[in-house]
Amino acid sequence: MNYIFTLLTLIIFMSCGTKKNLVENETTSTTTNIINTELKVTVHVPYCGGARPTDDMLNIHKPVSTTFMLRSDNGYEKKVTSNELGLVNLALPTGVYHLKELSKAVPFETFLASAQKDKGNFIQIGSSDCYEEWWKKNVINFEITDTTTLLKANGKLYSHCYTKNPCDRYTGPYAP
Repeated sequence: MNYIFTLLTLIIFMSCGTKKNLVENETTSTTTNIINTELKVTVHVPYCGGARPTDDMLNIHKPVSTTFMLRSDNGYEKKVTSNELGLVNLALPTGVYHLKELSKAVPFETFLASAQKDKGNFIQIGSSDCYEEWWKKNVINFEITDTTTLLKANGKLYSHCYTKNPCDRYTGPYAP
């Protein structure tokens, strides 16, 4: 009789432990994975005239240290700043993300008005269609999935001689 009582007690304790493990496993599987993410942003420095350029002069890329807007398709939005090496380090949950220049993180009409003002001499302002296409472009688009362990993504900005944007055209004298 003593053996039966001991065996019954042992079975009860084991079933409680199994139930506890089952609850812990269910809780763990519902948590969201947070993935270490490294984004690197550089700017292409254009050759703007003068002596015949070397290949090195045509392929200059410098890190960008500025603030960007990071948005996801599920409504996440955060301002992030790249360091002096052009790096942004984040820990993000799964989702589809877009890194956008802060100046473009406004409605198109606001962006167009600010981008077209104070151009000065020798600048021919581009079309609003060109500005809208430029406004829609993101620096980096990336996706973090359940199988992602570490994400590294690179983005490039492009500078333009004398205008700082791809839509306007410089019509003045060029460097000798």
